[in-house]
Amino acid sequence: MNETVARTVRWISLTLALAVASAVLGIVAVTFASIQGEVGMGIALRTILELFALVSIVAFCARLWQDYGWGFWLSSAAVGYLLNPLSWTGQALAGRSVVSSAGPIAAVMDLVTWLAVAAAVVWVQGRRHDGPPIPADVRELLR
Repeated sequence: MNETVARTVRWISLTLALAVASAVLGIVAVTFASIQGEVGMGIALRTILELFALVSIVAFCARLWQDYGWGFWLSSAAVGYLLNPLSWTGQALAGRSVVSSAGPIAAVMDLVTWLAVAAAVVWVQGRRHDGPPIPADVRELLR
């Protein structure tokens, strides 16, 4: 398969995995919280589950596809967030609880949080791939 085609297929699969997983887990959290009658628990559970989906999916893919740059990861995470129906009203993460009104400000806060977490996961996975540096005294012992 051509490298460009493989990259496009991987980008689409990562984007759809993020969108579907975060939407499903968000709806599960909202449903569970509404059954319990706890709004605060719903916000917390929704945020935790959606960030768990983001971290686990991006960490898994970043470990497999180590040759892609920041543009690949951040664009895929951004589009995956925007495909989540809960993000359309600013209810994907806890941004609405910080800002008094739902809407674009809450959605932008959630998007910034989403991208920051995705970038942190990719950065950590990249650091793990590089391996920890060997201290000088240990290097001397290995000679």
